[in-house]
Amino acid sequence: MRTASYPAPTPPWSTNEDRRLHFRVRAARIKEWHDAAFWIAKREKWHSLPPSTVRVTVTYPTQRIRDPHNIVGTVVKATVDGLVAAGVWPNDDPRFVTVLEPRIVVKPGHHQVTIELEERP
Repeated sequence: MRTASYPAPTPPWSTNEDRRLHFRVRAARIKEWHDAAFWIAKREKWHSLPPSTVRVTVTYPTQRIRDPHNIVGTVVKATVDGLVAAGVWPNDDPRFVTVLEPRIVVKPGHHQVTIELEERP
């Protein structure tokens, strides 16, 4: 299993909030998450991996109740797209990538992201 953690580029946002954002604000946030995952993949030398399972864990600094499904269409999608852009897989379709439900962890401090990649059997 390959794992990398890094500070979240912006606070994670839900699909509910995403619908209310101005398109330029939304695009800027997605680009930051995309680019962060891209550079993490480059730093970790993740390139041309076989079909894999991916799990994104987001650490929040507060105890507020959150629904993990609400970040799939925003931060998880941008993260996986950044990994594809870095050359981890040729595409993010089901032949190459299986995305598991994200984990939400509460830990005082800053927002953090952990990417876990595991080759599929």
